[in-house]
Amino acid sequence: MSVPPCVHWIVHNGFCCECKSAVDWYKGLLKNCTRIKDPDCDHSMSYRGYCSRCCRKVDESNGEFFNYISQGQHFSYKYIASMKRQRFGIGYGQRKLHLVVDLQHVLLDSNGVLVKLRPFAREFLREANELFTIYAYTKSDPKQARSFIKLLDPLKIFFPSRFITIADEKRKKKSLEFVLAEERGVVILDCKSETWEKDDERNLLLIKSYDCFKEMEYQQGFITKFINFFNKSPSEEKRNEKEEDDGVLVDALNSLKTLHQRFFHGQCKDVRLLLHPSPI
Repeated sequence: MSVPPCVHWIVHNGFCCECKSAVDWYKGLLKNCTRIKDPDCDHSMSYRGYCSRCCRKVDESNGEFFNYISQGQHFSYKYIASMKRQRFGIGYGQRKLHLVVDLQHVLLDSNGVLVKLRPFAREFLREANELFTIYAYTKSDPKQARSFIKLLDPLKIFFPSRFITIADEKRKKKSLEFVLAEERGVVILDCKSETWEKDDERNLLLIKSYDCFKEMEYQQGFITKFINFFNKSPSEEKRNEKEEDDGVLVDALNSLKTLHQRFFHGQCKDVRLLLHPSPI
């Protein structure tokens, strides 16, 4: 018995998820598309203007682009809501919440030339990863932000594909709309509330900003500071880190552990009520 040809129901980045073959219609070659034209398709997922299921040209005004997943990836609002419910359910079964962490002034500091990790940054990520699915979300330039991610997570353990920048999603403010989990199970760790949409502020756990470089000037004396920075002995560097470290990430991790404990072993199943019992 001959096997019917694959109709490529789900395609990602130009390849069929079922048979792994390249699909020409992603290049606009619709004449070669052998997929079934489903008249009842709701076009929940599209890629570069074409439905990922039925191959039709679609109106992408009903939904949002998730360019951090794949450039040109679009989900309808209905599909986003469905995915959020599904991801929350999976996390609940795994006893994991979702954590959105900013990079600049939270896990590290950069003056455009040098980057300094906040003391306890990697330990924080390692321990938080046991209790949370972690997203990185930043206002930094995408190219610079990718260098931060490579420094923080070189093995892609903590946020392998969950890395969002405002530039990628063409927004002025950060939004939990792009985090695929229900908001009641998402905690934001940031040092500024004004960078977030107003509706997301109840998810915020605010911490002190990490400002290692204190507006280092690109003027006279910069070369000396630059050389001195790299001429520190290991013992001096370790001592300076202790002096700089005010325990902010340690305290934040303890707060997150307490929140996780209260969520899964208490009556309240909404982190927003646990973080801010009174409306803000």
